[in-house]
Amino acid sequence: MERTSHQPTFLDSLTSDLGGPRTAEFFHKCDKMIPWNELAEPLKDMYRNNTDRGGASNYPLVMMIKCLMLQKWFNLSDPMLEEMLCDRISFRRFVGLKMDDNVPDETTFVQFRKHLNAHGHIATLFEKTIALLESRSIILREGTCVDATIIEAPRGRTAKDGISSTKDKTAGYTKKHGRIYHGYKGHIATDRNGIIKDYRFDTASVHDSKHIDDMVANERYSVWADSAYMDKARKAKLQERGVFCGIAVA
Repeated sequence: MERTSHQPTFLDSLTSDLGGPRTAEFFHKCDKMIPWNELAEPLKDMYRNNTDRGGASNYPLVMMIKCLMLQKWFNLSDPMLEEMLCDRISFRRFVGLKMDDNVPDETTFVQFRKHLNAHGHIATLFEKTIALLESRSIILREGTCVDATIIEAPRGRTAKDGISSTKDKTAGYTKKHGRIYHGYKGHIATDRNGIIKDYRFDTASVHDSKHIDDMVANERYSVWADSAYMDKARKAKLQERGVFCGIAVA
């Protein structure tokens, strides 16, 4: 069972003209072009709960899909997605939250993503949405910007036996601006408006440039990145394909 959406309140009418116009225009195009209900249809069987046993009603499935897309497009962690839905009017309006509605918390996002992963939906859902946006020129095809961001993980603590540790063993270390980080690295490819259209995640120790070639394999116009990605062979291959190399030189 899903939570029902209430009618707009007086507060909604007062804030109807607020929010960033460029973001609102992007979201308007998304709602106009993306068949959200069609994307949601294959997921309905995995998104059931039994409220008769005391469970809370689910948030609407389309709302949760939109939240997931916001997270991917704007590179948001679960806590930051919750924060942005609390803080940004345009985000609330896009997913269908009224001004007096409670925002899904980060645990809700974690559980929803687990359900998607278990049923093999999370990658295909993102890919289908990106394909729709590209086919309708909402996400720009002319140019790809690539960058990497460090995602810190807890370093843990050593147990009393002095041997075992709670540290995340799958994370790695890297050094940036003289500081050592422990965690992972998100490798992100965006269009020229900053909307994410591809991504890879790896340990923090992996160099920024490892995944760029995969993420720009289908780019036909231009590739932009900082000097960490500059490589003579990479530049030559892009130019052979007729792709402008906008990678900065150190």
